[in-house]
Amino acid sequence: MGKILKKELYPIGTVVTLKGGNKKLLIYGRKVELEENDETNIYDYVSCLYPEGYLIHAKSYFFNHSSIEKMFHLGYINDEEKYLKIELLSNPILSNPKVNKHKTNKK
Repeated sequence: MGKILKKELYPIGTVVTLKGGNKKLLIYGRKVELEENDETNIYDYVSCLYPEGYLIHAKSYFFNHSSIEKMFHLGYINDEEKYLKIELLSNPILSNPKVNKHKTNKK
């Protein structure tokens, strides 16, 4: 294990480290929108520290698949997960984070 798969979307429960990072992260969400500087960005993953887990929202880490350096544990995969992954990867808006930036209409 540990090989990074290209054009992949890891399942919930996957444990990874990021390039330049030294702390393991547990993926708990995918294709997540985050408001930043009047823009909405979509990241491939949202995670928390491993083994600490989700403690507070401020300790959530958002990143894209290309930022992963090493995968330590692959999360649970069943038929529902396989179907959802196909749906997430086949949606052109969700599958390309560079296309996902758009201005937020704040009133």
